[in-house]
Amino acid sequence: MHHSYNEVLATFTDPPAHYRPMLFWIWNGELDREQIEAQVADMAQKGCGGFFIHPMGENFRLKDFVKGISPNYLSDGYFEAVRWAVEAAVKHGLYAWLYDEGGWPSGTAQGKVLEGHPEHRAQVLSCRRLEVSAGEQLPSDVDTVAWFAVFEGKPPQLLDGSDGAVVPEDCGEVLAFVIRRVEGRTNLLSPAMVRRFIDVTHERYAQVVGEYFGNTIPGIFTDEPSVAGRVGSGEIPWTDDMLEAFQSRKGFDLRPFLPALFSREAVGAQVPASLDPAVVGQMRCAFYDVWTDLYQEAYWLQINRWCEDHQLIHTGHVGGEDNLLDHARHGFGHYFKTAGSLHSPGVDTIWRQLFWGKDNFGFPQFAASAAHQRPGQGGSPEEDSPFDNLVITETNGVYGAGLTYEQMRWLVDYQCLRGINLIAPMAYSYDTSEGRVYRTQDQLGPGSPQWKLYQGFADYVGRLCAILRRGISLADTAVYYPIEGVWADLDSEAAQQTWRSLQLVTRALNEEQVSFDFIDARAIESGTVSEGALETPGENYSTIILPDTGYLPLGVLNRLGQLYEQGGRVVFLGDVPARCSDYGTDRQYEAAANRLEAVSVPMDLTAESELPAGDTRGGLDEAARWDGLAAGLAMPRSMDAFPAAVTADKVVLRVPEEEIGRLARVLALRVGRFSLQAAGVEPDLRVMVRDLDPLQVAFAMNESQEPLEVTMEVVSEVPSLLERWYPVDGAAHLLAVHEEISEITRTRLRLRPGESAILVLVPKTEAPEATSELEPKPRHPELEVILEALDEPDTIRIVEQYELTGGDVRVTRQPSVKPPTHLGSWGDFELGEFSGTIAYEYSFTVAAEYLGEEVFLDLGEVCYAARVVLNGTELAPCLWRPYVLEVGHQLREHDNLLRVEVSNTLANQVASPLAVEEAQRKGWFNTYYERSLPMMRESLRSGLIGPVRLYMRG
Repeated sequence: MHHSYNEVLATFTDPPAHYRPMLFWIWNGELDREQIEAQVADMAQKGCGGFFIHPMGENFRLKDFVKGISPNYLSDGYFEAVRWAVEAAVKHGLYAWLYDEGGWPSGTAQGKVLEGHPEHRAQVLSCRRLEVSAGEQLPSDVDTVAWFAVFEGKPPQLLDGSDGAVVPEDCGEVLAFVIRRVEGRTNLLSPAMVRRFIDVTHERYAQVVGEYFGNTIPGIFTDEPSVAGRVGSGEIPWTDDMLEAFQSRKGFDLRPFLPALFSREAVGAQVPASLDPAVVGQMRCAFYDVWTDLYQEAYWLQINRWCEDHQLIHTGHVGGEDNLLDHARHGFGHYFKTAGSLHSPGVDTIWRQLFWGKDNFGFPQFAASAAHQRPGQGGSPEEDSPFDNLVITETNGVYGAGLTYEQMRWLVDYQCLRGINLIAPMAYSYDTSEGRVYRTQDQLGPGSPQWKLYQGFADYVGRLCAILRRGISLADTAVYYPIEGVWADLDSEAAQQTWRSLQLVTRALNEEQVSFDFIDARAIESGTVSEGALETPGENYSTIILPDTGYLPLGVLNRLGQLYEQGGRVVFLGDVPARCSDYGTDRQYEAAANRLEAVSVPMDLTAESELPAGDTRGGLDEAARWDGLAAGLAMPRSMDAFPAAVTADKVVLRVPEEEIGRLARVLALRVGRFSLQAAGVEPDLRVMVRDLDPLQVAFAMNESQEPLEVTMEVVSEVPSLLERWYPVDGAAHLLAVHEEISEITRTRLRLRPGESAILVLVPKTEAPEATSELEPKPRHPELEVILEALDEPDTIRIVEQYELTGGDVRVTRQPSVKPPTHLGSWGDFELGEFSGTIAYEYSFTVAAEYLGEEVFLDLGEVCYAARVVLNGTELAPCLWRPYVLEVGHQLREHDNLLRVEVSNTLANQVASPLAVEEAQRKGWFNTYYERSLPMMRESLRSGLIGPVRLYMRG
């Protein structure tokens, strides 16, 4: 698809609603049409693109949420309120997304699925240990799937469980594997149960607001559905036809292997000791594979089909995405089979899983990778499919009332850099009275002193998503999703090592700006190999990296062998996995592993240093450096010496942990299709690239807490312009002109701590003539002081004060405290518990010679958001560092009047001793409040700290 420069820039400058934030709208009170319509209007006025109706059922976790909705969830009155909300969205040009549960996790319809249908309760298979005597009959009153006799020093023996069966000699204990139905939970492995869930929930929405499906209502969100039981514990997931399903999919009877699926505590210490560890791992992998298949088919794909039939997008997430071990632990088993199979894959960013300054793992890339490997990435006209390529994050949950715009912006940048392109922030509360403001500690909307400035943030999000949802992802490398290594023994050191290896390699790739996706076994096995690349419907990969894992499917190993044979790169961190995850295929697996071992090249710096002096390193001759777009990657780093065998296109590498960093550097040299890249090694810089033919877009971010200055290089076979587009205000600024196609064009890029940049490479034939003639100059120049008269405001007064009274946020313009007397932290003026807005007013003159020049107002340190009005003109909101505005056109020759309104967060009130004591006394001090309290205490510094200065370009 061809992307017009003018059209892309126009969309970026003024992004439509479908790129803007879609707030989770918590329905937690008495639903009233007037209030619903007012709140929709409020969200529209703040620049949001829409909302997810998020009903808190009347009985949903009242300890945390105090009160649910009225009328009751899924009642006629509830659906009447839904229609009011959708009609209000139509009026204001917003999108109204649906949500499939009355709270979470999804799948029960707040218990209505089970009403009159106890057969749909979730099932687990549990193990009972019974002491028996040889020769006695097995108990007939126990409904078992299988009986096992336990012997000293021997594997347990599967018994004939028919009536009259007796306990064999030398057996003092039997194991009974018994089905238990779980009260209150639904069987997500049952297609019939899921069909009832659809009938109770989705079909009702279709009846009430179905005419808005596919337009005002884009889709429906599913939230953290979870299967009961866990392999390796005392109870495992189960369903009525589990044995038949396993037999048909794996080709053998599961029953003889049931003891291998349970914990030592469940079956007794001597049982695991008598089993072959390799077989135990294979059985666990096989069982996980089957139950996650059943789960995908019954729940995720069935609801997908219903949504497709009704022109809806099925989106959502599973929870626990940030830790590979939790994928096996948290009731979803496999990310790519669950949330990854949604029309719009998603993640949940809560509890500070991601936060500035932490050692973060980029789990949003799981969702983006699933989307990238599908057909049609960027292939549909935008006007027909405004939500093409959608990858969503439910973000900000439990980050605390002290979350600032700068922190929210960092979260957006971090996630968008890893493929997220729709931001769904938590959350706008319908009702904040009587302690309901506390709920999950993520309040947006009325009740937050910063809410009135939200449009500036919404504009930023909209512009960023408008550019990053377009086009196609460029990634030549894939990192294997090593879930089998976790399935085999979740609680083992080997599983921990697999998770650690995954983190190490992704960190190293990020530090070398090597774009990559995650890829699972099914995508590899179903892909085709051609011309040195594994081809999936949406993306091709010439390099596949396997983290250090003990188990691997035979089909994956065979496909990797094909990739090598046809000229691709296969990288094993450590050795080829020793064990096949497929039972009964050990010989075939060993033969395939031996073939790859035989051609593999160890990556070993010590050994390489002993190579003969005549060895040709690097494998990058002068011609290879100019192989088109890869030139920008090869030249600046070709001084790093590697043997030709290591840098070859066709290679199997075995890489020890200590060499992972050098592996990433090799890939930075040898792969990539980008006309724009950073020169040299920049470990704090992250870069992702999208192709918007004929434009190429790079999104770069300084993820460190120190300033960063890097050289960006343009290598293109056509004359081009390099522009920086600013999502703060939609401006496009020329950075460099690439005229000589036989040479590299370089430009310097300065990024403050946590700052990001959108860089757009535009063929000169596509750019407007006026733009191509501009001389590059920095948007934020070096500044010199021209005025220092703004240190002492003429007046300081409190605009509004936010107070928590009886668990409700009350806003008053008649404050009970005195304002500060000069610049500085409000805590220095006995305002440490003040939440609200304080205005600083100045009058000053400017010499006539400066009028009409580029003059900048720098507010210095602001905690945390500022509204600026100069001579009656409201300027762009200042939401994060640097708090600098260009003000030359607003200055006048005589008296200038400046008003700076600074707002802090609600944390100063929520974290105050009185608020905490009241919440504890009245039962509002829930898990979320307790966990976020230390976070909020980091954001108590407040006010206009300054210094406030006027500058002009130096």
